[in-house]
Amino acid sequence: MSGHFQSGGGLIHIISNEAITSYAGKSTLRLNFANNDIGLAKLDGSLDFNIFYGLYANLVALESNAINIGKEAFLSIDIRKLYLKLSLEIFDFYIGRQLIKFGEGIVFTPLDPFSKIDFTDVNFTRIGVDSLRIKLPLGDLGYFETIALPVSDFTNSDVAGRLGFNLFGWDISIASFYRGLYDYNSIGFSFKGDLVLGLYGEFAYHYKNEITNYWNMAFGLDYSFFDKFIIRLEYYYHTFDTNDLSLLEVLNSPVYPFISKQYLMAQIIFTPTLIDSMYLSYLDNLDNEAILLMFSYQRNLYQNVDLTFNLRYSRKDLTGLEMLSFDMLNYMLEFKVKY
Repeated sequence: MSGHFQSGGGLIHIISNEAITSYAGKSTLRLNFANNDIGLAKLDGSLDFNIFYGLYANLVALESNAINIGKEAFLSIDIRKLYLKLSLEIFDFYIGRQLIKFGEGIVFTPLDPFSKIDFTDVNFTRIGVDSLRIKLPLGDLGYFETIALPVSDFTNSDVAGRLGFNLFGWDISIASFYRGLYDYNSIGFSFKGDLVLGLYGEFAYHYKNEITNYWNMAFGLDYSFFDKFIIRLEYYYHTFDTNDLSLLEVLNSPVYPFISKQYLMAQIIFTPTLIDSMYLSYLDNLDNEAILLMFSYQRNLYQNVDLTFNLRYSRKDLTGLEMLSFDMLNYMLEFKVKY
């Protein structure tokens, strides 16, 4: 078993007609566990026990799994992943909450509409989904995998399949999926390789009927140099039409949370020393003024003890719905003890 305890606090400034400043804090105990004997079966899990304080507590108070444990203090349990993997003779079978990654993109992945992004994380990590998955290795040819995200109403379930292979040093995948809630059939492809820069991209076409269809694409590049810098860029575009939809329909549309047509992501990672790391992430809605900017500085103080300073600035509504008319600035100091 491994994990960490992380705790910290800071200030949140809501900038509108008048500025409002509030305190917010969070403590997290993470437990990672897995069995040692993985010859036939592997159990892998990661749980977070979170305590939210101040404004954070007010924001999570309405969540069904939040427990009031004091004045402006709520406890919640986040099961990040918890799945069983069975290694059978010709394929691997996964069942439970797991990370599904069909695409190559960090933020924008037309081939991977299943998992959600954590927009509070400077690295845009993804959250596991409850699913069934079969992965069939095809030796030097590549692999084939299929997944299902079943729900009580089977007609609203998601199913998908993907074939992956390597061609002249490029990773290529072809995927098809059906999303029951939206009643769209989709097909697409992705690629990833190196041409001085690391290049990757995805394209997907989504069909419901002759009138209702759309496509979306993402293109990205990354480059590392001096063994200290990593630069990433991603561009996203879709043709989904929201003009005749109600607000509720848009909120439940297959392109949410990226409702606007065009988005851009940029990220710089700088590691000047073995104990210092800096992350800068930028997300821009190219169709309006909304942006998200996150900065994180991490320093290893002593072996298993880290200090982190996080800065986050958001302007307007990044989704494109224009429901938020204010800006927000928050900064937090956190300590992490790993075990």
